[in-house]
Amino acid sequence: MTARPLPDAGRSLRSVPGMRTGPDDLGREALLQRARDIFRLRRSRVQRFGRGMFGEPAWDMLLAVYIGDRQGSSPTIAQLTGFTDAPPKVALRWLDHLIGENLVMLDGPRDVPERTSLCLTPSARHKLEAYLSETFAERDGIG
Repeated sequence: MTARPLPDAGRSLRSVPGMRTGPDDLGREALLQRARDIFRLRRSRVQRFGRGMFGEPAWDMLLAVYIGDRQGSSPTIAQLTGFTDAPPKVALRWLDHLIGENLVMLDGPRDVPERTSLCLTPSARHKLEAYLSETFAERDGIG
């Protein structure tokens, strides 16, 4: 199955003025854009080298759910499995793992994947935003 791009995943990163040390310092739009950029670059990497070298469906799913949440359009189970390069059964196993680790929550019955949307747990959102913030700090030599 070919992975589908997320909406607006290719927009360029906006400049964020001032010191960047954490999610509150950066602003949610900058974190959303960083997640889009990471997702887009991961898709590009797979297109160039093939998925055999870069199999991380759980990470792709976390990024996709974060981007969807922040854009106001949480992905459904069916959409989420299409955002990875993993076969659908593998993607669903990883989704089960993310749910079991309390990183992702379902909003609806699992047996209706076209209508059941997903969202990050507050803990997962905090962890992901902390990670995204660290990517700014690394780039800018802070920390």
